[in-house]
Amino acid sequence: QRNLLTEKVKVSKQYHWNNSVIVSLILILSCSSDIVLKPLPSLLGDYVGHYSVIDKSTNQPKADLNISWIFTEKQYRLDAPPNTICSPRGEYILSGSNVTLNQSSSGQATTCDPDLNPIGVFSLRQPGDSVILTQEENNIFKEIRLKKK
Repeated sequence: QRNLLTEKVKVSKQYHWNNSVIVSLILILSCSSDIVLKPLPSLLGDYVGHYSVIDKSTNQPKADLNISWIFTEKQYRLDAPPNTICSPRGEYILSGSNVTLNQSSSGQATTCDPDLNPIGVFSLRQPGDSVILTQEENNIFKEIRLKKK
């Protein structure tokens, strides 16, 4: 009877050890295939850059400006030379590879052309510490090239 009890204990320990090894292997193997997501892009910061607007029907530039740009958590502000575009500001929405600029105000009271302001959905690229926004609508191509200060 003692031998039978000893055998039961051996089998029980071996069974427990085998289960522990199996559970450990499952955890290790399942973690190795986890998908690690990249952090969402951030636009926060002060930038300097260039803003151009081209009429594609005539291939003529409508704006070609050196600008400064600030992105906060949800707001943006563009500062341009006087009497060009209206130095818009407002909220932006970052969604994957797009940025939507919702203008809430134009920062100038001087003569400017609000049709040249960057408003709406822009494609986003972020090579290095740069931000490139592009939009093409109704034969008008707008490009914003920014570099962090």
